[in-house]
Amino acid sequence: MSAVIQGMGENNFQVLLVNSGHQLEISKCTSVKRTKIGSQSCIEVEPPTIRKRSIGKLLQCFIAPLVMARIVYRWKPDYLWIYNSYLFEVICLCVAKLASPGLVTILELEDLPNARRRERERLTKNILDRFALKVALKIVNGATVVQKKMTPFNGGHQLEWYLPVLLSNAEIDCPIKVRNPITIGYFGGLMEEKGVIILISLIRQYRGCCRWVVCGSGPLERELETLSVAIPDRFRFFGCLEDQQFRAVYREVDAIINLHQPIEKFAGSLFPYKLLEAVAHGKLVISTPMLGCPDEASHAIHWLDGDPFEAGLNALARIEEIELETRAARNQAQKWVVANFSSRSAIGRILHDLQSVS
Repeated sequence: MSAVIQGMGENNFQVLLVNSGHQLEISKCTSVKRTKIGSQSCIEVEPPTIRKRSIGKLLQCFIAPLVMARIVYRWKPDYLWIYNSYLFEVICLCVAKLASPGLVTILELEDLPNARRRERERLTKNILDRFALKVALKIVNGATVVQKKMTPFNGGHQLEWYLPVLLSNAEIDCPIKVRNPITIGYFGGLMEEKGVIILISLIRQYRGCCRWVVCGSGPLERELETLSVAIPDRFRFFGCLEDQQFRAVYREVDAIINLHQPIEKFAGSLFPYKLLEAVAHGKLVISTPMLGCPDEASHAIHWLDGDPFEAGLNALARIEEIELETRAARNQAQKWVVANFSSRSAIGRILHDLQSVS
């Protein structure tokens, strides 16, 4: 989302961000403020929040028509960019189209409603999100997808853009060669489905010449904190970091490891952005198989076959050899990702296509 805002700014648009994330469980009225996302300034509108997030998100859906109607009449936007077809966003989309029929709308489709496993009452959210997706695809002017098969049914959108990653221009100038000893990083959610239990086992058992860095939060955070105290010479755990701190840590890392469970188990078109982000930064990428990786970048990634723990150990044992084998491919793939998915060029291409058919 930061890269979308940056790309809009780089193409001479003022951005108004409607933040319905309900990040804090506190009671707060609607707020409108000037804020900075990445390197771009924007206006941020945050709908009311309460002390229980699940109920607060539902209440936000009820007031979505009022929020969107006010935005349309006060700011008169030219474009409406929707991040995923969640219920709040699609209600806003429908209201915006009714209030301003000429408004150009884009759906950024990162994953499908059934891409994440949900239980009990969250199954209701899945059903509502599926319905919202069908509605959105009938009325948006265009949709961006991270896999080319994400909209197999015949939606009503006019255009579709393949956008498996979006990069801020300021983040893509990184070296290709790695240092010795190599520094291996993991950045993301700290949960079993992301392969973090296997990651912990690799950090504990591999005694070769490498260092480990982990950033993120989740259920396994405490175990990683304990491990960092036990082997501080080989492993550092940072938890969640502010943007500038994150960038500094990320620059130190030579290789990115991803041990996510197979995506097909999630029955949706999910693809981890961070793999292509790592390719764009010139990192060596070691990953379990992931559906949807572009062919132009797939050859630059070292895919782990079979049992992820054993395959991971084998890859670590020959990591310098893998780095040399993939260096030319990584250089080529880095150029392709940067050329196609930097924020300025990707957003500019989308806006140009929309203007061409309007």
